[in-house]
Amino acid sequence: YVNLSESLPETIRTDRRCAQTLERISSHAKIDGIVPSTVQLIRVLTGLRHWEVCSPDISAAIEFVRERIVEMPKFEYEEWLRSILPMKKTRTESDPTSTDS
Repeated sequence: YVNLSESLPETIRTDRRCAQTLERISSHAKIDGIVPSTVQLIRVLTGLRHWEVCSPDISAAIEFVRERIVEMPKFEYEEWLRSILPMKKTRTESDPTSTDS
């Protein structure tokens, strides 16, 4: 968490929304010597709002934690993400003039 927060640009750290989000996740970083599990990461992510999960800066932080700290498989994260975010159909799936039938 310290490495992550220190590497964020000052404008991000001082942004009210991002600062609130960082504060919310900071408590999870205070557990020394314990490697968080996939279940714990999902529990933390479930506490975030949709705009927070979709924010480019926060999603980069999530990806960093998922990949380098928790070592959560990408497909597992994407499955969770699809379960909380309504995905729109692609243009070809929703286009009535599409010839891909």
